[in-house]
Amino acid sequence: MTDWGRKLKAMGVVFQVYSSTDRLRTDINLILVSADKVKFKTWRKHLAELNQVLRVSRIVFDEAHLPLLCENFREAMRNMNEIRQFEMQLVLLSGTVPRFSVAALKAAFGLSDNAVEIRESCNRPELEYIMKTPASSDVQVNMVIQIVESERRRWISEDRGLVFVTYMEDGEILAKSPGGHSITDRTI
Repeated sequence: MTDWGRKLKAMGVVFQVYSSTDRLRTDINLILVSADKVKFKTWRKHLAELNQVLRVSRIVFDEAHLPLLCENFREAMRNMNEIRQFEMQLVLLSGTVPRFSVAALKAAFGLSDNAVEIRESCNRPELEYIMKTPASSDVQVNMVIQIVESERRRWISEDRGLVFVTYMEDGEILAKSPGGHSITDRTI
């Protein structure tokens, strides 16, 4: 959200940042709100109040792929279909959704199968989400090592892979585990 605020200021676009303690202003059409807050009762109440005075026509969700990746550990990313509380357009933005994940993304946000998809050439054919059912830490470590070793067979010397983990401790365990010698623990 901070990035969006910085970019909008640089472009001279007027916006407001949602705060649960303040009413939404009716003279500013663009509202920045974090995904963690959009399902809170206070947000829903403030948005409904605003809609009575100024019709809310659209919600734009940036990094819309995150609910696919985060729903198992972030409560706020579950049931994203609940963010649309009345009739409005829902626009999902992401630069990293592989074609085979589009159906899951539409389902996560409660969109119909025929929802319009506008796709630009992402120039990133190497991106792939490998989704697995949640499991115990030791099972996850073994699955990740197997996936990395399988994927590495197709790589050329310049290729790299990223493994995102829920907690830093998981990354440390993975990097130190037998068979995890090719995985380096780096915190971003």
